[in-house]
Amino acid sequence: MKATSTYKNGLVFEAKSGNNCLIFDGISPKEALLMSLATCTGMDVISLIKKKDFPFSSFTVTTVGDPKEEHPRVFSELEMIYDIEGEKVDQEWFQECVRKSVSKYSPIVAMLKKSVPLFYTVRINGEIEARKEIL
Repeated sequence: MKATSTYKNGLVFEAKSGNNCLIFDGISPKEALLMSLATCTGMDVISLIKKKDFPFSSFTVTTVGDPKEEHPRVFSELEMIYDIEGEKVDQEWFQECVRKSVSKYSPIVAMLKKSVPLFYTVRINGEIEARKEIL
């Protein structure tokens, strides 16, 4: 795996990996990290959900980072919030899918948990079901 980021102008960079391209124009690398974390673990959870094929109307992963005040302004902690909506959500299976993603499958989670405290929250139809630290 390889990625290249090429300066364009101002603070605009074009990042490429294989046939994929992202333009960083106004988005900070830390914001991109949060988006990568949300997408990586979200893909795991969706893949696991589909194995049981339970219906849901929406699924969102939100990542929140709290940067320190002093440079290099690293995150002091990160939280992932998993929101699922639907009339017949299998609560136990959804929580298990999230747990498997954060403890076994997500390489981004595995790398980040070595350097920053990570937490996750599970919300089903707007109700918080669990909030845990990833160890």
